[in-house]
Amino acid sequence: MNHPITSTLPENESNNANNSTAQPNSTTPHSSAQVGDTIQLGRLDWIVLSVRDNRALLLSYYILEIRPYHNIHHVEITWEYSNLRKHLNGYFLDTTFDEQERALIIETLVINNDHPRHRTPGGNDTLDKVFLLSIDEMDEFMGNEAPIALRNARIAEQIERGRVLRWWLRSPGIFTNIIGSNPERRSAYAVNTNGNMGSLSATETGVGVRPALWLYID
Repeated sequence: MNHPITSTLPENESNNANNSTAQPNSTTPHSSAQVGDTIQLGRLDWIVLSVRDNRALLLSYYILEIRPYHNIHHVEITWEYSNLRKHLNGYFLDTTFDEQERALIIETLVINNDHPRHRTPGGNDTLDKVFLLSIDEMDEFMGNEAPIALRNARIAEQIERGRVLRWWLRSPGIFTNIIGSNPERRSAYAVNTNGNMGSLSATETGVGVRPALWLYID
């Protein structure tokens, strides 16, 4: 069953999150999960961003790994063709969750809008079980009107290491090329260590990954 994500709110690049990382509350059974709760899946902590009927949108509580958005320089890239999408829906999905858990993860129609201000192309929509949040979804689920637990969760630590890092979004960055030593450098959006959003080269190293997914919870 496909569950579309269709957030079209305007971009808001600032937030009221505290400049400190939140800590997960005690884990909640899936069937009683509410927005802001923490549940476990694949032996990992996930924060609940939204609950719709028997489905919940989850974001990994911690930064799970460090990877570039795409590992090939000088090519035009969108979420559809990124190495990170391939990794999350392949190796990560297969090795993180057992067969029963994978059956509960919903294949989702992921809407890849253009950048809301700069109109950088977002590419084609995709069908994914695991994805990254977009600019629009950050505003909808973790923006200034969100519960404090979700606003604070914009700032995230690397799992088991405790380092606060930037983390990728799937939305395109503000440029498709620059003048200089990397004339074909492509960009993607990310959340900075203060919780604000900004544009980075898609091949940037040292940026964290926080997967998101929709899960059947009863």
